[in-house]
Order: sequence, then C-alpha cells, then structure tokens
Amino acid sequence: MKSTLLPLVTSALIACLLLPVDAQEKESQEPRFKADVYAGLLEVRVTDQYGKPVPNLTRADFEVKEDGEARKIIFFRGQEPVPLTLGILIDTGSTMSDDYVSRARDMVFELVHLLDREDEILLACYDEDVHFVSGPTSDRKALVDGLWNIAARRKQKSFLRDLFKGTDSRTGRAVDLTLLELKRAKYETKVILVLSAGFGAIGLGTLDHLQIAGARFFGISLPNKAGDVLGLGGDQMARKKVVEETGGISYSPAQVMGKLEVVRDGLKMVYLLAHETGQGGKERVEISVANHAEYRVHFAPRVSSTDPFY
Repeated sequence: MKSTLLPLVTSALIACLLLPVDAQEKESQEPRFKADVYAGLLEVRVTDQYGKPVPNLTRADFEVKEDGEARKIIFFRGQEPVPLTLGILIDTGSTMSDDYVSRARDMVFELVHLLDREDEILLACYDEDVHFVSGPTSDRKALVDGLWNIAARRKQKSFLRDLFKGTDSRTGRAVDLTLLELKRAKYETKVILVLSAGFGAIGLGTLDHLQIAGARFFGISLPNKAGDVLGLGGDQMARKKVVEETGGISYSPAQVMGKLEVVRDGLKMVYLLAHETGQGGKERVEISVANHAEYRVHFAPRVSSTDPFY
C-alpha cells in the first residue's frame, strides 16, 4: 500500500515556507535560526527626549547596523510589559541630605505600588556598606515596612569627607552585592535601580558584572552640582557609560518628579528583536528609529536559559 504521509508532510512544509515572515512568527513564539546568522535576542527600550517610553513601533520603524552595515531584522516582537526582578538601592551617604533620602523613599514607595503585583523587588540602602532591608519579594507590605525603616545611615564624617562629597558612597560595591542577592532571580529581566546624588565609586568592573548577570542599570539622579565639580564629573561619566552599555535609562529629577509612571514603563515596556550578523562576529551594533533622531534606543542582550534561539 502506498503511503500518503510523505506528500502530506511535504505539502505542509511548503505551505509553511510560503507564509509571510510575520505570519510564521504568529504560528510559533519560539522561532529558531542558524547560529552563524543569528546575533542574539535583544531587549530594546525606546524613549523620547523627555525619557518617556515610545509605544506602537513596528519592525519597519527600526534600523539595525553592525559595524556601519545595515542588517536585516529576523525576529521582532512589539512592545509589551515583562515580569521584572528589580533591585532598588537608595544612597544614604554624604551627598544625600535628609530631605533627599526622604524624597527618594517617597519615589520608591510610589514606584513599588505602580509595578505589577507579581514583580519581584529587593530593597537596600548603602553608603560605604550595604544594608539589605527587604526582599527579593513580591510582598508589598514587607517592602513598605523595610522602606520606612531605612534611616539615614551616616557615620560621623571628617572635615575632608564633608568637603569632597560623594567619596563615601560605594555604588559599585552596592551593585555587585545586590547582583549576588539576585542570582536566583525569579524573572529573566533583571534591573538595578539606584537613587543617588553622587553615584560614587562606580566603574568598569561594575559594568562587567552587570553584563555577566544580564542586568540593566537604571539611575534616578538628585541634584549635586558641588559633587560633580569636585569629582570632575568622573562618577557621572562612569554612570553614563554603565547605563548605556547595559541598555538602561538615566532619569533627571525633572523627568520623574510626580511622574513615576515614566520609570515604571521604562523598566517594564520592551521590544524584542534579533538581527542577522556578518561573518566573524560583530564589533559595534547600532539601533535607531527611522526618521526620529530625537528618540533614544536603549538595548542589550537578553541573557536567558530559555532563549528560543539556542
């Protein structure tokens, strides 16, 4: 008896191959590509000049270049909220007055209640040392109890340490220890959010550790002109590099005061895309939104044990 199975399977495969790319993506949420053309799955955030996330972009809106050469986007998923593991660090060092610490706590209190109930949050404060006060947990009561127990944990400062503000808070060390606490993070999207007026002692080592962990670095700045001048902007420049290289976002006080929804959406609303890569690997990848030079694109690889492309 002649089998009809092979012709049926062949016909189905041909029909699938003839489907448009978008239709094929709808058929399967786990597309697979050859390793020699796939550069990895990227988590992409797009913000306008005010730091507000830009919604409703399509595959056609994005342009990808690798070493200056245009690359084809081979997978795209529209903006959607992702479940989040978030480590929040409040600087309580000498650059942070009592008023600044109070403002930071108010912002965190609001943000905690804006995030989804299932989001996992760790809360800590730091100066030379790090004090973990709650989490990682989704229990909002535990987070609020920990938040209001944060005191301005300052040690007696010498005259010189008061003069050179910002030298006592070790942001890099606080981030490193927080990453260790998040090693068993519940979700693939991991973010460190720091609220500080100085962002002291942050450098390339911190960047390496964030990239290895697949974590983003977000920052909310409080005013500190004296610290910027005395530090010659070194800590601010390092923070900028860490934010950019991890696909994070940095916010000024004007961008977030009374508008914490902007931070929530920046943390959670992402596009996913993958692009073809040239032979020999990539040196520099650039992603932009066509006809919108004012938009900023923040992206970094998504580190995932369940990445469908592997």
